Amino acid sequence: MAIAGNGRQIIQVVIWFLVHGWNPDQNYDDYSQDANFNNLGSAINNQISGTDWNLVGYHWEADADTGPTLGNYPDNFAPVNGAEAAEASYLHGLHLGQVLLNNYPNIQKIQFIAHSAGAWCARTAAKYLMQRNPGIKVQVTLLDPFIPGSPSILPAAYNPADLPSTSLTDDRINDLLNFGNSAYLQENYFSDDGIYVPGTQDTFWGGVLGVNWTYSAINEQVGSSVGNGVISSSGYGTHAGPIQFYSDTVSNTLPISTAPTIPAKLAVFTPNVQQIGWWRSMFLDETIIDQQPQSITSTTQGQPVSFTAHATTRREQRGYPAPGLNLEYTWQKYDNASGTWKTAYGSSLSATYSLSTTIASEAGQYRVIADNGAGGDCKRIRRHAGNLAWSQRPGDGYQRHIRVAGSFM
Repeated sequence: MAIAGNGRQIIQVVIWFLVHGWNPDQNYDDYSQDANFNNLGSAINNQISGTDWNLVGYHWEADADTGPTLGNYPDNFAPVNGAEAAEASYLHGLHLGQVLLNNYPNIQKIQFIAHSAGAWCARTAAKYLMQRNPGIKVQVTLLDPFIPGSPSILPAAYNPADLPSTSLTDDRINDLLNFGNSAYLQENYFSDDGIYVPGTQDTFWGGVLGVNWTYSAINEQVGSSVGNGVISSSGYGTHAGPIQFYSDTVSNTLPISTAPTIPAKLAVFTPNVQQIGWWRSMFLDETIIDQQPQSITSTTQGQPVSFTAHATTRREQRGYPAPGLNLEYTWQKYDNASGTWKTAYGSSLSATYSLSTTIASEAGQYRVIADNGAGGDCKRIRRHAGNLAWSQRPGDGYQRHIRVAGSFM
């Protein structure tokens, strides 16, 4: 949020965090070495260029390198080694939450996009921030999240020594919904890869599959595979498939005039394709004031005045509909005595603020905040009582005039 005028600014920190998962391949930089993550990062950077959003890749490759996926048959080290990575990810989430809050205490919007065991870093950082900053908006997007305590890790399929002992279960993902309006949207896009990638088929937040504009949480299966794609795959199947899915939704939310043809794998989600993935991001849905209220340069006491604003979203600016977003306006006046903004007298939730008759005490600084739940935009105007002149209105004694020095956006 940037409030222009009179040299004062409130800077809104808005961030995306990419969080990679378990690192059995011993990559030193997952975001450059993994083709799917590289494509996703490039697609997001292409979208956010020139905006106040920032993309950050969280590096925890060394701690995510907990060992290989397979041992000598019949040993399968994936559940145990993956669980160790998930436990390390959980601790990284605590650290990341602390670092973010200490360095950016005014952070207002953040989206975590996490794959596999990285889900625990995203989940824990998100919870840490929402517990300590009730004004924040947090979106958590999980891509084939790995749940060490999942019921899908069947004891019969593994040696007893290969089974993880962990407290990281579905319930700890579910509690992300317990933070009211701070929990903007929770998403789980997964591939059903059966016993070949155990612990990644779980659903959360009530387990309802499908999407709807009214949902605050999404579980959507985007593909399936046998042998993690070695034998067969469908849609965005395999453990990495959901990363490609999300990347494709990013690339296909460019303005309609320039958006590429929707890939066949993504088109199968029609008519719901614009209700999933990047189409549901705070970036596309956040409010943008495109008509600013104009300063009142001169008015006569007792006469009516009004300010009008208009807000839209990036989604609408790009030619896509934006159902399900409840736009509200709040008009505020700066109170010099307390040094705070307070709701303006007679303010409603509409785009126009009106005073039927003005008095001198109503002169001052005003601002409007437009918010649709995905985060607000704010613009400030000014009526200034510093320069007052007396002029006579015929037949009615003296009347105060209020003049503004300067212009404000």
